[in-house]
Amino acid sequence: MNVSGAMSGPLRPASSGTRHRGKIVEDEPSAADLSATRIPMDDSLANDARAEAMARKYVWWQPPERTLADRRLLLAQMMTLGTVDDVRWLVGRVSEDGLRAVLRDPPVGVFNGRSWNFWHLRLGCHPVPALPARPMPQ
Repeated sequence: MNVSGAMSGPLRPASSGTRHRGKIVEDEPSAADLSATRIPMDDSLANDARAEAMARKYVWWQPPERTLADRRLLLAQMMTLGTVDDVRWLVGRVSEDGLRAVLRDPPVGVFNGRSWNFWHLRLGCHPVPALPARPMPQ
């Protein structure tokens, strides 16, 4: 699949879910999956100047060291606001499982409807759940 989301090869299941009546059904994530905020990335990012630049660009309100220590916010920001080149870099550094982990436990208020739908479809996460919303005090 290329960055635009178009398929470049044969169709195949993007999930390790179970088969039900010929369709792939996503397995429910475990509690450990949902509570994990550390997203797998290449260990070399700790000293990677481009990763630090991405942290400064997409999470400008906090120090890049803090952003790189818990990458979930950085990944969500890049998945929503990233340029084509930055998203190519991201996809080359983070596994699809790492990106799916962000979608399972997203920072509330980061994704918009377009990016939420795009990444779920791009990563084979079906059905697309409702966009997370901040709870409003009553």
